Amino acid sequence: MKPERETLEKQKREAEDKVRSLKSYVTELTGTVEKCGTDSTLLEADLTKAKNDAQFFEDEAARLGESLAAECEESTYWVQKDSKGEWRWHLRAENNRIIADSGEGYTHKHDCLHAIDLVKASSNAPVKEK
Repeated sequence: MKPERETLEKQKREAEDKVRSLKSYVTELTGTVEKCGTDSTLLEADLTKAKNDAQFFEDEAARLGESLAAECEESTYWVQKDSKGEWRWHLRAENNRIIADSGEGYTHKHDCLHAIDLVKASSNAPVKEK
């Protein structure tokens, strides 16, 4: 598994754990207020902060989940500069494995993007055997 994907999955798990923890805290605090007859206004700031934090982490987990899903939806061309400062591309399949690459570096990004366009345009090229 690719390190970026592992990082996203870890961050998503951590956000989900925080949501569970915060929701448990809100439930426990609310129960304590009701059980002990404590004035709820004394704890209102804590409850509001915990609820807002839980919502934030729910949204964060959802965003991370969308990022993970988008990463696996389709084949994607990736463009980057190599250690020599040249532009290269590679194509990742749905399973996130590299299935094609530029094989050479390009001085200009637009040349690299043009090479991708040439590959895309060759989808009807015949397959020959030697």
